[in-house]
Amino acid sequence: MKEKRDQQWTVFANTIGQKALPKLENDNIFYRLPTVGGVIKNGTLMANIAFPGIAIEYKVDNKEWKLYSMPVAVSKDVKVRAISFDGKRKGRTTTIAFE
Repeated sequence: MKEKRDQQWTVFANTIGQKALPKLENDNIFYRLPTVGGVIKNGTLMANIAFPGIAIEYKVDNKEWKLYSMPVAVSKDVKVRAISFDGKRKGRTTTIAFE
C-alpha cells in the first residue's frame, strides 16, 4: 500500500508542478508557490519542494539569489525560496540554519 501511495503521489505532484501550475501562470491566475524545505548536513545544503518543476533559489550573506539545482556546500545560514516559472513571483523566504 505504501509503495502504491508513493507512486500515486509522484504522479500527482509531477502533474501539479509541471503541468497545472504553468497553465495557471500562463492564464494569469494567481497561485501560491509552495514553501521550500531544506537542511544543511555536513556543510551541504539540501533543498526540496513539494512539486517538481518549480525552481528553487538560495542565497548566503544577503548576496545575490542563485538557482539551486543540486546540493551546495555552505558554511553559514542560507535563505531559500521558490520562484515562479516566468521568474516574476517569488515564494516565502525560509532560513535554513547552519549547525
